[in-house]
Amino acid sequence: AEGGTVYFEVYENLSASVQQKLFRAMEVRHFRRVGGSDDLNLDVRVITGMTKIPGQTAAFGEIHSRPESSPGPVSINIPPLRERREDIESLIYLFLTEYRENKVFGVTQITADALDFCRHYSWPGNIYELRNVVRHSLARTEGGILKAEDLPEYMRYEESVVGRVSQSAATERR
Repeated sequence: AEGGTVYFEVYENLSASVQQKLFRAMEVRHFRRVGGSDDLNLDVRVITGMTKIPGQTAAFGEIHSRPESSPGPVSINIPPLRERREDIESLIYLFLTEYRENKVFGVTQITADALDFCRHYSWPGNIYELRNVVRHSLARTEGGILKAEDLPEYMRYEESVVGRVSQSAATERR
């Protein structure tokens, strides 16, 4: 990745030892390959994704709480999907477009009911969960339109979703 960018999707899944070595290499701007005898210069930008806030956990194998082993100088907090419900529809259409352009699935539309289920679901995961839900649903879809019955059952039968979606549908019928 010389002169480029390396992205670690879930930084805290790296072992404590690897986290320390990565931080040290970034700090001193050089490293030695395993089994090598020469130091190599390091010209790379490292971006890490995290599911936990640095400094909140210090257990072995998780993000170190010491400032000197933090992953970097800039932190951008992206709230979980459940706190950004206004993004759900746009993300779904982004994934539909991506899958269509990559010729994975040819679906281009989603029904209002399916969107309601997605808007009201509790989203314990993140955007990756939403992407997986869309991919799962597309694999079950027949006819080119993603429908509510194509969504995973655990979503359709979650208590909070069932109550809200039926209220939403009743309000729309009036």
